[in-house]
Amino acid sequence: MSHHKRRFSTTAIVLILLIWPTGACFDSEAESREVSVRTYGTTTQRTEPVTGTSTTTSTVPVESTEVATSSQPGTVIDRFVSYEEAEAAYHDGRFVEAMGLFTNYLEHRSDNVWGHFMLGMSARRAGDDVAAEESFRLGLEKDPTHVPSLVNLTRVLLDHDRPEEALESIDEALALDPESNSVYRVLGRVQYELGEVEHAIESYQEALEIDDRDVWSMNNLGLLLIREDRYDEAVFPLARATLLRDDIAIFHNNLGIVLEQRGLPGSAETSFRTAVELDPLHERAAVNLARVEGREDDPTVARFDVEQASQKFLEEIERWRAFPYDRVSLDLGCTD
Repeated sequence: MSHHKRRFSTTAIVLILLIWPTGACFDSEAESREVSVRTYGTTTQRTEPVTGTSTTTSTVPVESTEVATSSQPGTVIDRFVSYEEAEAAYHDGRFVEAMGLFTNYLEHRSDNVWGHFMLGMSARRAGDDVAAEESFRLGLEKDPTHVPSLVNLTRVLLDHDRPEEALESIDEALALDPESNSVYRVLGRVQYELGEVEHAIESYQEALEIDDRDVWSMNNLGLLLIREDRYDEAVFPLARATLLRDDIAIFHNNLGIVLEQRGLPGSAETSFRTAVELDPLHERAAVNLARVEGREDDPTVARFDVEQASQKFLEEIERWRAFPYDRVSLDLGCTD
């Protein structure tokens, strides 16, 4: 039995951190920082998007500012700062400065849950997860129904190996918003960390039924399948993710990992090269490219067609929608 009932009856289940012999990469809508794990050069990102999809894996540098004191976290600036001014710093990638600005804003508007949320997001992007957790919790004291704070608190807890606590917060988010693909995606990560692999798969499937263009759930599902040595299945969601968003390096890198493992190093070379071209700082993709460069595909292995694989995966999502109680067994066939 799944931890939650299906969405079609009451509520249901979403993101992962996947490990493959040298690094893995999961979605990060709100953030783009990477962390290394034991994988074959895949990449792991710490969260997913809340306000948009990151297309780079490098952290945006903090910029200089006319308000010198605002560059220090928690510094109270000697003037009133508007929410819009603080938010602009965040969207410009000036995350440490944004922390100071939102701290000042909350001195005057302490009841605004969005102020606490954005201070938490700024701290997260600036690398201060302690401050981020504190800010999300303070916001939830003001409004316990604030789903974005619950979701991002869950991410912080997961990143610090606290999956049981993370389950509590994402369960609350799910009860409040059972139609959110992002909530299901994060719940999938929680379930994976708790060892509930099949439930995590169901969560990604649920997320994709809600939004069949959710590329981060596709990426995460593919990574989970890699971890389970299900390469013939993993290729489909990763193929569709790269087709829908061909500007995200980590998708190409992860697809390359699967292709190499399926006996198609020549095709994998193309994926790794694309990843490096999109992000020259993607060291894992560069290592992977060097490993397969010049190698040819195994002639006995069926050729890979990204568009055909993508279409098959889209058809599979439609099958899940038609038969919601028969999701875990993916019926994707082969790619030839």
